[in-house]
Amino acid sequence: MASPQRRLVTVSYLSALFATLYSSLWLKSTIFTLIAAIFQGFTLVWYVLSYVPGGERGLFFMTSLFTSFLRRSTTSTVLPI
Repeated sequence: MASPQRRLVTVSYLSALFATLYSSLWLKSTIFTLIAAIFQGFTLVWYVLSYVPGGERGLFFMTSLFTSFLRRSTTSTVLPI
């Protein structure tokens, strides 16, 4: 957990965990809790995939594939004739 390769992932996950607890227990805000929980879910997937060989690279590949698909599908508004 404290290795130099996983330090960013660990800090991201622990800060997301703290943000979720803070927004739910002290702020009592549903919106902030939902946003923090979604961020926590993403960082948990990132944290788990950082332990799988090639998992982090695969996550970045899938993310870039998904974003390129979204960009391509939203920019072409012309119907084929």
